[in-house]
Amino acid sequence: MTKIAYDAVTLLTNKSNPDSLFTDDQVKKIVTGEISKWNQVNPKSANTPIQVVYDNKNSGTLRYLREYSGNRDLSKNTFAVESSNAVIDYVSNNKNAIGLLELRG
Repeated sequence: MTKIAYDAVTLLTNKSNPDSLFTDDQVKKIVTGEISKWNQVNPKSANTPIQVVYDNKNSGTLRYLREYSGNRDLSKNTFAVESSNAVIDYVSNNKNAIGLLELRG
């Protein structure tokens, strides 16, 4: 078997959030704060802030987000929790959140 990927980052949204498909450009703009509200993703969505949560302030996810955004500052609505499970819990309880998790293969 040949490995084609070692790591990946997955995006999670709350199951009641109607927005679950994003372009690469939208994700970059969300991470940097250029897109900061859900109605900027979809005009039919609420005019509420997008919260971006990741698994740990020392994780590879943060390094990846910085590289992915061209080393630009991240959105003021981006923050870390303590673990992958905490990301899942946060997104499950917050409709406006996007969770980012690093998956290792």
